[in-house]
Amino acid sequence: MVAFIVPSSVIKGAAFRGLRQYLRRTCDLGWIIELTPEGNRPPIATRLLGPDVGRQLSILIFARTAHSAPESPAMVRYLELHGTREEKTTALAHLTTTGSHWHSCGTGWQDSFLPAADPQWAEFSLLGDLMPWRSRGITPGRTWVYAPSAEVLRTRWRTFLAASTEERRDLFREKENRTLQSEVDALPGFPPVPCSLAEEIGPCHEPIQVAYRSFDRQWLIPDNRLLARARPPLWQVRSDHQIYVSEQDAHEIADGPALVFSGLIPDLHHFNGWGGGGVRPLWHDDQGSVPNMTRDMLEHLRIRLGIPVSADDVLAYIAAITAHPEYTRRFRKHLRQPGVRVPLTADSMLWTRAVTIGREILWLHTYGTRYVDPVAGRGHSERALVERFGVRCLAAVRALPERLAEHLDYDPRAQTLTVGSGTFAPVRQEVIDYTVSGRRILWRWLNDRTSQPRNKRRTSSLDDITQASWNRELTLEFLALLSVLTGCVLMHPEQDQVLTDVCRGPLIGQADLAAAGVLPVPESAKKPPKPTRAGTLPLPDS
Repeated sequence: MVAFIVPSSVIKGAAFRGLRQYLRRTCDLGWIIELTPEGNRPPIATRLLGPDVGRQLSILIFARTAHSAPESPAMVRYLELHGTREEKTTALAHLTTTGSHWHSCGTGWQDSFLPAADPQWAEFSLLGDLMPWRSRGITPGRTWVYAPSAEVLRTRWRTFLAASTEERRDLFREKENRTLQSEVDALPGFPPVPCSLAEEIGPCHEPIQVAYRSFDRQWLIPDNRLLARARPPLWQVRSDHQIYVSEQDAHEIADGPALVFSGLIPDLHHFNGWGGGGVRPLWHDDQGSVPNMTRDMLEHLRIRLGIPVSADDVLAYIAAITAHPEYTRRFRKHLRQPGVRVPLTADSMLWTRAVTIGREILWLHTYGTRYVDPVAGRGHSERALVERFGVRCLAAVRALPERLAEHLDYDPRAQTLTVGSGTFAPVRQEVIDYTVSGRRILWRWLNDRTSQPRNKRRTSSLDDITQASWNRELTLEFLALLSVLTGCVLMHPEQDQVLTDVCRGPLIGQADLAAAGVLPVPESAKKPPKPTRAGTLPLPDS
């Protein structure tokens, strides 16, 4: 018999599939005790191992008998401990290995050590079956390469160039795969890199907007010398047609939408600011002609639904079904095993309804740059967003406080949000409360634009060069953010209803897709595009 206290990622994370297979093959019996079902950084009173231990933890107990059979997977059972530290301690003291409080886990060799999924959830399509090519987002390795404005980045670059070689080394924060002497290829779509950072004396590459966090666009210097892992294939398919889907597929999702979308290349932690995650581009090329979907999948959907089905339609359908809080609430227990699943309706009218809703969602998530349709009220600009939803700046913001208060200054009766000396209205309570897996969108956006942001990781003294003042551009960006979130909130009832109707109606399930030869997805479909020559002219920013 063996017992471990481990981070809960061991029981469900993709990185530990091999360990789970080893335990199932080597042992006959297993018991999983989830000590912190509240998640990472739970309330202090619930932390069994003390107030400083904020990780989500589990106890694993495995046993092998004299009749061990390696060809049969171990029988694994699971339970959760809820309550205060004292209540959990008492429960552990009285716990036995039998009883109705234990739940059977899946029996697949690498399945998570979580209760087995119910049959309906298992029949929903994995996002990875619909959009096979997955990458991780940009991994910068240093925080100072991002900023809320391009001018902040230019100032940091000038400070970097003014430093001696030794000072540059300290400012840069060298990593194993990036030093001042590193010679690297340019990012796809950008001019060649002329020299190493140690020799650099010229201006920085013109900063571009990227998807820093959900609904938060920040600026980045598009220079491969600065990035620990730039993910060149994501840059290679960058265009004004592209949409990137961000999924938290390494950890469970706590609340808010299950997927977020952007027309800009996402950061590694784009979804909710920690834990990494996957990025799935809509297009496998920069022309918008090769979808990140198999031909067999699109053809089968067309045949089953009896209507034309394009890759744009499929993405809109995915957005309608998953990008709202009700999806996460409804499937919360299943989402403890990371990985979004999408119920595919077999009803063509429901499909069309969902696609119409999804086009609106994607227009909102991409700040009015994708799925533009003026007839439907979706203009091609942030101004169109702001005008449509009527959020106004009633008094100008002259400056933000150095540090943001823990709670926003909001009057729910007047629907007025006060930011420094400025006021914005009408702002709904649901917009103030909007979160993506625990990340408060409005609060975090404002916090990152103060001179002393709270909870901000710092990797260099260059991080201390921050936003010096509030300006008109920030006001327009904030109005756009308020408008985007307002639009999303207004769409939630329609998304809730279409999800309910889809789940109640006929579905195109995994068994159907497998019988049609659509699944399993070929390994070739999961590969990134072949590299192209770097050093061409930059593509559009959005």
